[in-house]
Amino acid sequence: MNRCIRVLILVLALCISVGGIIPLSFAQEKMPTIKSYTTLQDYEKTTGKKITKFNESPMLTDLVKSGKLPPIGERLPKEPRVIEPLEEIGQYGGSLNLADTGNPMGWVLANWKAERLFKLLPDLKTIVPNVAKGYKYSGDYKKCTLFLREGMRWSDGYPFTADDFVFWYEDVLLNKDLTPSIPAWTKPGGEVFKVKKINDYTVEFSFSAPYPMFIYNLTRDRGEALTWGSYLPKHYLQQFHIKYNSKANELAKEKGFDSWYNLFSEVANTRHSLNSAGVPTIEPWIVTKATTEYVSLERNPYYWKIDPEGKQLPYIDRIRVTAVSNRELWNMKAIGGEVDFGLISTNLKDYSLLKENEKKGNYSVRLWRQTWGNAVTIKLNHTHKDPVMRKIINDVRFKRALSLAINREEINQLLFLGLGTPRQATVLPESRYFEKGFDTAYAQYDPAQANKLLDSMGLKKDKDGFRLRPDGKPLTLTAEFNPSSEAPEGEVWELVKNYWEKIGIKVALKPATSELLSTRRDANELEVTSGHLDRCTDILFTLEPQWFVPISSQTTFAPLWYTWYSTGGKSGEEPPIEIKRLFKWFETMQTTTKEGERTIAGREILRSQARNLWIIGTVGLIPQPCLVSNKLHNVPQVGYSGYDVYWENMYEPVQFFIK
Repeated sequence: MNRCIRVLILVLALCISVGGIIPLSFAQEKMPTIKSYTTLQDYEKTTGKKITKFNESPMLTDLVKSGKLPPIGERLPKEPRVIEPLEEIGQYGGSLNLADTGNPMGWVLANWKAERLFKLLPDLKTIVPNVAKGYKYSGDYKKCTLFLREGMRWSDGYPFTADDFVFWYEDVLLNKDLTPSIPAWTKPGGEVFKVKKINDYTVEFSFSAPYPMFIYNLTRDRGEALTWGSYLPKHYLQQFHIKYNSKANELAKEKGFDSWYNLFSEVANTRHSLNSAGVPTIEPWIVTKATTEYVSLERNPYYWKIDPEGKQLPYIDRIRVTAVSNRELWNMKAIGGEVDFGLISTNLKDYSLLKENEKKGNYSVRLWRQTWGNAVTIKLNHTHKDPVMRKIINDVRFKRALSLAINREEINQLLFLGLGTPRQATVLPESRYFEKGFDTAYAQYDPAQANKLLDSMGLKKDKDGFRLRPDGKPLTLTAEFNPSSEAPEGEVWELVKNYWEKIGIKVALKPATSELLSTRRDANELEVTSGHLDRCTDILFTLEPQWFVPISSQTTFAPLWYTWYSTGGKSGEEPPIEIKRLFKWFETMQTTTKEGERTIAGREILRSQARNLWIIGTVGLIPQPCLVSNKLHNVPQVGYSGYDVYWENMYEPVQFFIK
């Protein structure tokens, strides 16, 4: 049986099995928000309410009584951040069980505990202080001063100060052993920025060029991390650094590492390294034990957020993350009641299975919305090695024909339960860069018009009805894709192959690993590939519009144009004028201090995409199942999910609680 038909039968069965339980208003439901206040003083001024005393988990009260911890008032900063719970004030205690397909110190855990200097609110537009309590730019945007929270401490009680920023800058970022390649975000204007301590709670960043996007960057993983961060616990990590410990190499060898910087890199990578257990953190939970099988965490007694009753967050005392080898085993654990929350690990393919077993697993399955502009986008290589194919691909009529031949509504019904939106590749409709028409450009199903466009190119058909290249050879597109990706790329390609072959374009499908795809991309050997379309919200589209502009090695639609841009024209291939315009608009987005100019530049990039179809979209705005234990509270019924918002992290998991 043709695989495409099998997909149809399976998905129709899925639709029948879950009939009546899918919220048809999913896409229209109002997204929740979590109210927060930068400091206690801001909370009291805004609400008119007073917080007169602080409270702590009973787990910590016992430690205070035994003299192992100072009182709560001495552990909180002078200006704690206040989080207003979604539904109700939570109760302390409990242990949360999570599972991750792979490293138990992976993204599942990071999405629960990661803290960033500034935070994006669920409106996808507003940036608020988080670790830092504020910032101030100089008039020319060449300096940005960050203000820290007085009295804030690392999890071992040591003060969190500007010294931790300077340590990261001088001894990690500028150390060639630890940072052989300087991250691009630290080099506005082409020069590495400078970091200066003004006082214990004030740190100044200075730039060689205006850097209005600095704060945007600080909403991303630019905090407690290695080379991509901005601060690290100096008092603890200096024991592993050769500058501070002349015997650091000997220490490294004792622990099984070749050099001090290998050990340092492992220990300092508190986001993903199993060797970082016990390293002081400012995050809500401390890793107490890390193995390849599981990771255990317990609450940070010096955490710096409170609720409106003065209760120190988080509410949950302990977390355990168990490693599983694949999604099928993850599903089995969830159905068995061994997983209390799941979002990044879930897939719409498993919605029926998880939904049918809600009672057995003592959980509910909700539908959140992916922040992908498209679940699967198609990317033709505009710098194709074959000059004949390159000319065909760069002819906009060819791309428009391919797009018009796709039956997006059928894909939506068969693969996304009819809950997605057929649309062209573009940003989310919530984005300030979005304009009506960007999402519908050449996205209607019109195979007759597609054929007319191909005919106008002179692409004749052979006796079997397949198109020929101008040189008389068969016109075949080889689509290489990762069948194990988050999105159903294989299933989409089965359908697209059928659509394109109906207009005479023969398609060969070639599944591959992500590693092989990356290698072939870098060698400019891919012809057409696919992937999900993230970076479609205001912050990430502004910082990294790499799916629409060839500014990254991941820009599959034009590897040689990216090389030309990244090397200043020394390598790669000089792009056409339209691509040079894209580069200019991208640079305007990064450097202008006027939001209006930034918005105009971003829309020009998307207008070019709508005209030229640098990538081709299928279906977007799709749901993602969110599994929530019936004992877990203050979790939104609906919400955004995805890399753009760091999944559940946007909704302050510290205010989730177990009852």
